[in-house]
Amino acid sequence: MKHALVPWAGFLLASTAALAQPQITFQSTTTAQATVVPGGAVVWFGGAHFRDTYLERIFHWGFVEADGDKDGIVAFTRADGIPPGAVLVAVDVATGEVAVAREGGLEWGAVALAGTDQERGSDGSLVAVRLASRSADLLVVRPGVGAWAAHVADGDSRDVDGPGNATVVVSVDSLVRLDPAYAPLTATMNGDVVVLFNPQTLQYSILLVESESEG
Repeated sequence: MKHALVPWAGFLLASTAALAQPQITFQSTTTAQATVVPGGAVVWFGGAHFRDTYLERIFHWGFVEADGDKDGIVAFTRADGIPPGAVLVAVDVATGEVAVAREGGLEWGAVALAGTDQERGSDGSLVAVRLASRSADLLVVRPGVGAWAAHVADGDSRDVDGPGNATVVVSVDSLVRLDPAYAPLTATMNGDVVVLFNPQTLQYSILLVESESEG
């Protein structure tokens, strides 16, 4: 299959408003909540920076939380506190709807990340994402089916372009299912929601996978 390298921005949703959104609210210094289809599940994605006496630590997360009591609310909790300025991305697994919020109430919309390209197959499916950064987090949510993600550092075993070069290439087929009930991901499909997060800058982009033949 021939692969085409195209700019990520060409498929960027200008903001999460392009999808009907759940809502994220910060309940305390340790807990946030997101609305969800009752009885469904949310993928929590994103990260934060925290500076202590000696260094700046980078946190990132990607996990599924189910609405076990079917009240339409799912919590994100960190016992040691949600770091100031943390970016939380919540994706409803049932619908693919996306919400993003930043601790402290800062506006933090989707952007076209600098130094980003995507490799697409001849059928329009997303094959890989390239980001000029020391690390990258990639999430794929297939509404009503499942969610897959990976954190890849520059030069590690999952960085497709090999040794460290200040650029990370994440292959879609390297993503790990976020729940054992989900089948392994082999390729993207039309309607998949993809979130690319740069842990170094806390910036993110969102795209909706569409085949080139369908625009």
